[in-house]
Amino acid sequence: MVMAIVFLGVVLTATGLNGLSWLDSLGGFAVGFLLALVFYCVGGLGGGDVKLLSAMGLVLGWRAELGVIFYVAIFGGFGAAIARWRKRDEFAYGPAIALGLLAYMVHEYLRMFW
Repeated sequence: MVMAIVFLGVVLTATGLNGLSWLDSLGGFAVGFLLALVFYCVGGLGGGDVKLLSAMGLVLGWRAELGVIFYVAIFGGFGAAIARWRKRDEFAYGPAIALGLLAYMVHEYLRMFW
Protein backbone atom coordinates (compact mmCIF):
# COMPACT_ATOMS: atom_id res chain seq x y z
CA MET A 1 0.00 0.00 0.00
CA VAL A 2 2.75 2.45 0.94
CA MET A 3 4.67 1.63 -2.24
CA ALA A 4 1.53 2.41 -4.26
CA ILE A 5 1.39 5.84 -2.61
CA VAL A 6 5.08 6.40 -3.38
CA PHE A 7 4.46 5.39 -7.00
CA LEU A 8 1.49 7.77 -7.13
CA GLY A 9 3.63 10.59 -5.75
CA VAL A 10 6.36 10.03 -8.32
CA VAL A 11 3.89 9.82 -11.22
CA LEU A 12 1.94 12.90 -10.11
CA THR A 13 5.11 14.95 -9.66
CA ALA A 14 6.65 13.74 -12.94
CA THR A 15 3.51 14.64 -14.89
CA GLY A 16 2.88 17.85 -12.98
CA LEU A 17 -0.64 16.80 -12.00
CA ASN A 18 -0.14 17.59 -8.33
CA GLY A 19 1.36 21.01 -9.08
CA LEU A 20 4.52 20.30 -7.09
CA SER A 21 8.14 20.57 -8.06
CA TRP A 22 10.48 17.72 -7.29
CA LEU A 23 11.95 19.81 -4.50
CA ASP A 24 8.52 20.32 -2.88
CA SER A 25 7.69 16.64 -3.24
CA LEU A 26 10.99 15.42 -1.80
CA GLY A 27 10.71 18.06 0.92
CA GLY A 28 7.32 16.60 1.86
CA PHE A 29 8.88 13.17 2.04
CA ALA A 30 11.67 14.50 4.27
CA VAL A 31 9.28 16.40 6.56
CA GLY A 32 7.02 13.38 6.94
CA PHE A 33 9.93 11.03 7.53
CA LEU A 34 11.83 13.19 9.99
CA LEU A 35 8.86 14.23 12.12
CA ALA A 36 7.48 10.70 12.21
CA LEU A 37 10.94 9.33 13.00
CA VAL A 38 11.13 11.50 16.09
CA PHE A 39 7.87 10.03 17.37
CA TYR A 40 9.01 6.53 16.38
CA CYS A 41 12.17 6.94 18.46
CA VAL A 42 10.18 7.85 21.58
CA GLY A 43 7.75 4.98 21.03
CA GLY A 44 4.73 6.97 19.84
CA LEU A 45 4.54 5.62 16.29
CA GLY A 46 5.29 2.34 14.59
CA GLY A 47 7.46 1.79 11.55
CA GLY A 48 4.45 1.51 9.24
CA ASP A 49 3.21 4.89 10.42
CA VAL A 50 6.59 6.43 9.57
CA LYS A 51 6.45 4.94 6.06
CA LEU A 52 2.87 6.07 5.53
CA LEU A 53 3.51 9.66 6.61
CA SER A 54 6.65 9.79 4.45
CA ALA A 55 4.77 8.53 1.39
CA MET A 56 1.95 10.99 2.00
CA GLY A 57 4.51 13.79 2.10
CA LEU A 58 5.79 12.73 -1.31
CA VAL A 59 2.29 13.16 -2.76
CA LEU A 60 1.30 16.30 -0.83
CA GLY A 61 4.50 18.34 -0.62
CA TRP A 62 6.10 19.80 2.47
CA ARG A 63 3.58 22.59 3.19
CA ALA A 64 0.58 20.29 3.09
CA GLU A 65 2.46 17.61 5.01
CA LEU A 66 2.99 20.01 7.89
CA GLY A 67 -0.75 20.74 7.94
CA VAL A 68 -1.62 17.05 7.86
CA ILE A 69 0.79 16.29 10.70
CA PHE A 70 -0.81 19.07 12.75
CA TYR A 71 -4.22 17.40 12.43
CA VAL A 72 -2.73 13.93 12.95
CA ALA A 73 -1.30 15.14 16.26
CA ILE A 74 -4.72 16.42 17.33
CA PHE A 75 -6.50 13.18 16.47
CA GLY A 76 -3.63 11.17 17.94
CA GLY A 77 -4.06 13.07 21.19
CA PHE A 78 -7.73 12.15 21.24
CA GLY A 79 -6.79 8.53 20.55
CA ALA A 80 -4.25 8.55 23.38
CA ALA A 81 -6.81 10.03 25.77
CA ILE A 82 -9.34 7.36 24.84
CA ALA A 83 -6.71 4.62 25.21
CA ARG A 84 -5.75 5.95 28.63
CA TRP A 85 -9.41 6.13 29.68
CA ARG A 86 -9.80 2.49 28.60
CA LYS A 87 -6.63 1.66 30.59
CA ARG A 88 -4.60 0.59 27.55
CA ASP A 89 -0.99 1.39 26.85
CA GLU A 90 -1.11 1.27 23.05
CA PHE A 91 -3.51 2.16 20.28
CA ALA A 92 -3.51 2.07 16.49
CA TYR A 93 -2.33 5.36 14.99
CA GLY A 94 -3.60 4.61 11.46
CA PRO A 95 -7.07 6.06 12.10
CA ALA A 96 -5.50 9.26 13.45
CA ILE A 97 -3.42 9.55 10.27
CA ALA A 98 -6.47 9.00 8.07
CA LEU A 99 -8.57 11.49 10.03
CA GLY A 100 -5.71 14.00 9.98
CA LEU A 101 -5.52 13.82 6.19
CA LEU A 102 -9.30 14.12 5.91
CA ALA A 103 -9.42 17.10 8.27
CA TYR A 104 -6.66 18.84 6.30
CA MET A 105 -8.51 18.23 3.03
CA VAL A 106 -11.77 19.59 4.44
CA HIS A 107 -9.96 22.61 5.89
CA GLU A 108 -8.31 23.40 2.55
CA TYR A 109 -11.58 22.89 0.67
CA LEU A 110 -13.43 25.30 2.98
CA ARG A 111 -10.58 27.80 2.83
CA MET A 112 -10.60 27.69 -0.95
CA PHE A 113 -14.34 28.14 -1.44
CA TRP A 114 -15.38 30.29 1.53
